[in-house]
Amino acid sequence: MSVRVELREAAVLDVTAIFEFLAFASPGSSPTFIRALEEAILRLSDHPRIGHPVDQRHPRLRGVRSWPVPGFPSIFVFYVPSGAGVSIVRVLHGARDLPTTFLEGRRQGEEE
Repeated sequence: MSVRVELREAAVLDVTAIFEFLAFASPGSSPTFIRALEEAILRLSDHPRIGHPVDQRHPRLRGVRSWPVPGFPSIFVFYVPSGAGVSIVRVLHGARDLPTTFLEGRRQGEEE
């Protein structure tokens, strides 16, 4: 059973930045990335708790889970499952400093 999926503004900006980077660095991979991201989101809508919890010690990351984008092993969908569905908060490279990056997203208007 699929649940509703919401992409927060910061996640949309992340996807746009990744797409633009790939379009420049490896033009053929940007459409592949979008298809793979759609596949990951569909999987999350079917199985909202399938991902791995991220660092629970940091208050900004409590409840956040991650799921890899197929074919792009360094890029992860960071999301919060709830009874109403899945809220995708960011789409980021896994090597990023997550607490700092999530705080940056908040300053740019990301909702709690």
